[in-house]
Amino acid sequence: MSRRCDHGSKGKMLESSGETTMLIDTHAHVSSPEFADDLAAVLERGTSAGVGQLICVGYDLATSRRAVELAEADPRVFATVGVHPNSVTEEAEDWRQTIGRLAQHPRVVAIGETGLDYYREFTPVDDQKRALRWQLDLADELGLPVRRAPSTTT
Repeated sequence: MSRRCDHGSKGKMLESSGETTMLIDTHAHVSSPEFADDLAAVLERGTSAGVGQLICVGYDLATSRRAVELAEADPRVFATVGVHPNSVTEEAEDWRQTIGRLAQHPRVVAIGETGLDYYREFTPVDDQKRALRWQLDLADELGLPVRRAPSTTT
């Protein structure tokens, strides 16, 4: 039996085959520096536990770049790229160009983490709104879904 999941108009497919159901981790932060030393082992433990694929979430420029690098290097990994609302003012002025370029990579399956965070409010709300609108427009332009940051209100 083969199961496929279509991810947006780009037609990217996450596939599994065989008698057992494959799990897909849809929110993995394996791009974080904490995983640098044993990433291969982490991915293997996931595979052994039935996690056949994962979506590595980018939440700032560094983790978005790393998510794409990981997705290029390992067929089990797909990427999202974006800037979390609380990271917006910490990024370089050209963050939009970088995210826009990364988002076009064939292993990118969504935009985000993004949203509005009224809980922490590390970033002025107007800056969060501008960043969210831009990322929503990018997702619409590329036909990609949006990964909402988990602790945000949209």
